[in-house]
Amino acid sequence: MESTKQEKKIAEVLAEFVVNQKFENLPKAAVEKAKTYILDLAGCIVGASREQQAHALLDVIKTEGGNPHSSVFAHAFKTSDRNVEEINRLEKLIILPKSLTYSDSY
Repeated sequence: MESTKQEKKIAEVLAEFVVNQKFENLPKAAVEKAKTYILDLAGCIVGASREQQAHALLDVIKTEGGNPHSSVFAHAFKTSDRNVEEINRLEKLIILPKSLTYSDSY
């Protein structure tokens, strides 16, 4: 038997729930935990940016140049969007997992 009422997909239900939430209504413990995770992750990213693999890629990218449209997180220079994507990819795949072993909240 077919339903005449179109059912919402779970992603739509979840999206509506998120859109209709107010920050003030979030549990304080959840907000504090999220802040801790975000700060911890930022610290891990900074730590990862000091690894040998990151420096090797940064040397190549600085030599290559590129239109300085995007800032490189934890480094004081800008490069092309594509180069920043490459740095992010390397840090996510190789360097960041290693740095997460030093995480306080992971």
